[in-house]
Amino acid sequence: MTPMKIMAPQATPIGHSGLSYEVRNGMYQYWYYTQPCGFHDEDDIGARNLKIASLGEDGVYDEDLAAAFKIDVRHVRRLRRTLRTRGWKVFTDPPKRRGPSAMDEELKASAERLLAEGASIRQAAKDIGVNHETLRRYVRKGLVEAAPPGASGECAEGAVEESSAEKAASPLDRFSREALDRAARMGRGARNKFDRVMASKGKPRRSCPGSSGRAWAFATPGS
Repeated sequence: MTPMKIMAPQATPIGHSGLSYEVRNGMYQYWYYTQPCGFHDEDDIGARNLKIASLGEDGVYDEDLAAAFKIDVRHVRRLRRTLRTRGWKVFTDPPKRRGPSAMDEELKASAERLLAEGASIRQAAKDIGVNHETLRRYVRKGLVEAAPPGASGECAEGAVEESSAEKAASPLDRFSREALDRAARMGRGARNKFDRVMASKGKPRRSCPGSSGRAWAFATPGS
């Protein structure tokens, strides 16, 4: 039976397609003129998005759908693209829950022990069975100690420094460089503000001839 060419009362029209919808008693009700053509719960956003994407794929203009459902037209286009590329199940299947933490306390302790013994982040991650980027992120956030307090400079450097073969295969990223910088020993110029200022002016301090190293003089250009 052909529906009458009049719109359902109190329904929101979707452009000039003859389609409309209304929300009543906690339900979305869809109409094609006066003929019902679908419904779902008001709280079922996935079903609503699937309906929008389906209507868009059936020829309803994106702008009409965006105006009727009061959403951005770019969102309508994303929904249509999702339906084409991933299928309708992505709208109806429940979202995947995030799994447990990638590293529990036992894995953290094992990683800290390996790093303290001088293993690289990549090697330690391989030994405990996690992705090396995951371990690197835990080290960067301070959740895993890369070099325990009191460790020697060589041990601290070994904990964060990768082998030459690993470096060739995987160039150091920003976080790796920061870890190496933190593990490096600091010279006097890095600790003493006055020395840094004088060095920036081209006047670094040097030991006076014949002194035990305690007396200092400012070096002048050409001296």
